[in-house]
Amino acid sequence: MKLRAARAEDAEDIRVLYAECGYDRAEQGLDLAERAYPGHVPAGAQFMVEEMFSREASPAEAEKPTAQPPAEASGGAQARCSVC
Repeated sequence: MKLRAARAEDAEDIRVLYAECGYDRAEQGLDLAERAYPGHVPAGAQFMVEEMFSREASPAEAEKPTAQPPAEASGGAQARCSVC
């Protein structure tokens, strides 16, 4: 639903949901949203998510440390969110 709304204030929530689902590519969440809401995922959502991932891939962003999901940090199986 966050992708369907694609409001600026949803950006951080979308990042968190992608991480919880173990997604590392924009297409993964967009595909899930399209399956849940066929034909109702706006182009703005695609733009927002692709922009997020392109910024994360930039050299300046690559230098920032990233947090590991709790399951990976403890050596356990990767946690998956209930919708993934």
